[in-house]
Order: sequence, then structure tokens, then C-alpha cells
Amino acid sequence: MNVLDVEYGIVLLGLFILGTVFGSMLNVAIYRLPREERLWPSFKYMVHPPSHCPRCRTPIRFYDNIPIIGWIKLRGRCRACLGTISIRYPLIETLTGLLFVLLYWFEVPSIWGWSAYLNSSVWHPLGPGPGPSPGLLVHCRFALHVVLLVSLIASTFIDIDLRIIPDSATLPAMAIAVLAHTIAGNLYIAPLWYQTPAMSAGAWGFFLPVQGLIPANAMPGWLANWPVFIGVPAWITAHPHLHGFCLSVAGIIVGGGWCWRSSSLCRCGSSVAIASCPTGRTWQEARCCFYSRRGTSGRGSKCGSWRWARCSCRSR
Repeated sequence: MNVLDVEYGIVLLGLFILGTVFGSMLNVAIYRLPREERLWPSFKYMVHPPSHCPRCRTPIRFYDNIPIIGWIKLRGRCRACLGTISIRYPLIETLTGLLFVLLYWFEVPSIWGWSAYLNSSVWHPLGPGPGPSPGLLVHCRFALHVVLLVSLIASTFIDIDLRIIPDSATLPAMAIAVLAHTIAGNLYIAPLWYQTPAMSAGAWGFFLPVQGLIPANAMPGWLANWPVFIGVPAWITAHPHLHGFCLSVAGIIVGGGWCWRSSSLCRCGSSVAIASCPTGRTWQEARCCFYSRRGTSGRGSKCGSWRWARCSCRSR
């Protein structure tokens, strides 16, 4: 089976359609979430009032809200007042659909069984075993990364418009990732801690100065064995749910802390956004999740002044 097979093509087509639906909802989130600073009211604002034209306040009919097709059918104009609807709406819907397809293509191969796990782009030799159902594992991991992807798209376009990243765009993904890792226990890519032979050789450079400061009878066993240990600690396999929780917390601490200490990033929304990434991936990737230009101000919820976005007709 390959990408041109009918079955796999139907799955990809379905994911593209699903992605455009999520893209339509993201258009709502990008417009509305920054306009309510409080967390819970911002979620309520996502669904009420219903989608309408911000110029004439006319509710948008359900068939005009069909992703991509609705904009093409209306020719980029409001049905009531003929106000312009930005082309960015169908572009975000298309982008989201394509990213859903690409993410699935890379993470879930077109083959099944053990080979599906080994051929996934997020496979790691020290990662979790596939368990009784390798296909289920890669699909659950894909679903978790979809949550992260949706959060990143919303954060990116809000940041482009307003130079902020509201907590309402990042905290839900962070909470879902922590819960998913804790409940499943095997959705991680690389474990919280492991050591290869090359890492063991480098550990001696840190261990030797410490060895002379701590008496041999007072040195903990885990510290004494640190330079010679190879592999993954036994507690990770013995307690997968605890490991999943610790892995997510480590991602939040490393990701958020790295952003917090950097003078080039604002210390609110951006730090929360970067902390939400490694909770869905690995904490080792936290430092390369987000980059920002130096000297920016007003990033993050309630940080600095920010301007309202100039929106066109479809406020969603």
C-alpha cells in the first residue's frame, strides 16, 4: 500500500475535509479569543454570538459557512452588504486541511502492524514499545499532535495580527497534552531520561569534580552509577503513567523557563506558548519550538499595549 492506494487516499481526503472544518473554527478563534482576556469567558465568546458580518451584523447562513466553498460561492463578498471577506479565511482553512494531511502522512504510514510503528517519522529507538496495537499507538499520538497543531496555528495568526499570544490559545493544548500523557503513558517520542554510550563518556567530565566533594559512603547510588549507566531507567517502564506526567511537567518547566529567561521574549503569552509545545512532543525539543525577533514588546496576554486587528467582513 502507498499514498496512491484508494484506501489511503480516502483517509487523506477525509482528513483534509476535517482539517478545513477545524480551519473554519480557527478563523473564529483567531478573531475572537484575543478580544476577551478572561480565560473561560473567551471560550464562551467562541460560540456566542453566532457568526455574523461585523459591518451589517447579518448572521451568516450555514451554507455560506462551508469551508472554502462558501467563500468561493460568495465571491469574497457578504451576501447582505456586499462587504469584502478577506481571502485569508479560505487560505487558513486550506492550510489547516493540508497540515492535517501532511501530519498524518508523516506520522501514520500506509502500512499496518509493527512496520507502521517502525516507519513512523516520530519513531525513536528508545521510545515506548508499540504494545498490542501499533496502529492504535500511532493514531493516538497523531491525535495528540493535531491538538498541538491547532493551537500553534491559532497562536501564530493571533501573534501576526496583534503581537500577542493569549493564554486561551495555548493553555487548553497544554492541559490536554498533560492529561493524555498521564492517562496513556506511552505517547512520548523519547523518554524523560536516557543515556547512550556517547553521553556516558561525556558524563565523566561532570561526575569527576563532584566525586571529590562527596564522601563515598554519602554518595547516593544513582549518582555513583550515573557515568556508567546505559539505556533507560527502570522506573520509566515500571511506572509509565507517572513517567508521562513527569515528562509533560518537564516540558512545561524547560520550555516555559527557557522563554522566561530570554530577554528577547515577553514573559507571559510566549512563555506559555513555548511550554505547551514539549508537552505534546519531548522536553528535549523545547528550546527549538519557538523563535522570536529581539526587541519585540507587547507579546503575551496582558503584556504591553496591543492594537485591535483590522478585520474584514466575516467575523465568524
